[in-house]
Amino acid sequence: MSPSAWPVIAPAQGLNLSDTATMREPHLSSPLHIDALPMPRGGTLGLVHCPGRQGVDGSGRVWNRDLSVDLQAIKAWGALTVLTLVGEHELVHLGVPHLPQAVRDRGLAWVHVPIPDFEPPNDLTMTAWSRGIPDVLASLARQERVLVHCAAGLGRTGTVAAMLLTLQGVAGDEAIARVRAVRPGTIETAAQEAFVRQFSVRAASA
Repeated sequence: MSPSAWPVIAPAQGLNLSDTATMREPHLSSPLHIDALPMPRGGTLGLVHCPGRQGVDGSGRVWNRDLSVDLQAIKAWGALTVLTLVGEHELVHLGVPHLPQAVRDRGLAWVHVPIPDFEPPNDLTMTAWSRGIPDVLASLARQERVLVHCAAGLGRTGTVAAMLLTLQGVAGDEAIARVRAVRPGTIETAAQEAFVRQFSVRAASA
């Protein structure tokens, strides 16, 4: 299916869900917390914020993580693939411009499917999806663990996790519920929810 065939949902206006209660402490001494989402056909997704994140976020929280320490935790968790959902410019803004190479240096596969923050996937996203997601699905089919992250590990991470569930036969609303059950606060906007539901319908008919 061509990227233009995927649903295009306008960004939601005025939605600002607080994630303060659901975020793990981002300071340097806090161990990386990975929320595990078992997949129905095998394999596991790990949902998390951006490894090594630096700087001040929109809620005024200061991030001062160590990329090397976080990647060590990801490898210890058992991930063989890291799926990054932020763009290259955003990696710079988050203080981890060298994350792709750092992931590969640790023997992990790196897949890049950038999505604009607070928005559902667009045509450019779906082009990258078509290139990279087959490798993710193959990894899951081998019963492997795949680490998924955006910036905060909520909106885009939850949306893609739900999309992957729908590709394994889970209906849209159920996929959203399963993701939120393991990582509260995920899938932050009505536009992201709507995209998952429409993606589910198209996945079921593909």
